[in-house]
Amino acid sequence: MNYRRVPAGEADPDARALLFFDTLRDKTCNPASVKEFLRGLGEVSADIPILKNIAALIGGETPGGIVSSRLESRYLRIRCVQEELSGLDFNLIKPGMVFEDFIFSRIDFSIYNKIEEQTFCLLYDRGLDDYEDAFFEKNFKRNRSEIGDIIRRNYKKIGPLYYNLRGQGNPLLLAIMRTLRISLDFCPLLNREEVLNECTGLIRFLLEKTNRQGPLPPAPGKESFFYLAQSFGTLFRHIALSLDKLTFTHNDGMETLLFAGETPAPSRPGTPRAALRGTFHPQNKPYTITLVPAE
Repeated sequence: MNYRRVPAGEADPDARALLFFDTLRDKTCNPASVKEFLRGLGEVSADIPILKNIAALIGGETPGGIVSSRLESRYLRIRCVQEELSGLDFNLIKPGMVFEDFIFSRIDFSIYNKIEEQTFCLLYDRGLDDYEDAFFEKNFKRNRSEIGDIIRRNYKKIGPLYYNLRGQGNPLLLAIMRTLRISLDFCPLLNREEVLNECTGLIRFLLEKTNRQGPLPPAPGKESFFYLAQSFGTLFRHIALSLDKLTFTHNDGMETLLFAGETPAPSRPGTPRAALRGTFHPQNKPYTITLVPAE
């Protein structure tokens, strides 16, 4: 079955989404069919925020949402690093001084006394999801939830700002805030589990709708879960690469280009694989990172 052969008169977006999953029985999904599937999700009432955010982005919008927020927080951290480095005067390094000690001596910890609301949310609230679980254990000997609790206990929102209730008297808090501000050790922009969960939830939503309202024409059944499982590797890659050639505009007006790049295969050095990459331009200086690694 070919998803693109849906009758022109079939306007029900739920039916079209369910039909797409049925096409996976033949493992026929391709970049064009996946993009068409994603574009149709804007009118589906299921709770699939990541897929809908991707759909809006490839539709030419610059919406708020999980993926947009992740792009914004990555850009903001890269910008923070470049701003900090550009403000260093290396002529001030004394003979025999360790470079790390010099960097530490130039840190302005007062910037953590009060933080603008949007920055706080991007870096220290939702921004905790920019890192793998192991990142928190490695850097702080605590898990993600514990780090979030420490931040929430020590900051209070007053008007448009978050204020540090203890000033600079908490070394652990300052270490957490600085690390989360400048660490570029990001996890993937999208991960397989969250996308699989949304696809599974979408199928469940569509099948429950058929039970309430009668079959959606055509009406695949529970076998759609199996079709999804057998083709998910290919589907996930096409969903990630649907953002290829997309230009994302940040809050300060700077633009980031997302593109399908090539990275070496770990098991086969020298063998290129397709991955989603992004070139950010904080302070008009290009900085390219891998957003979704090839698998």
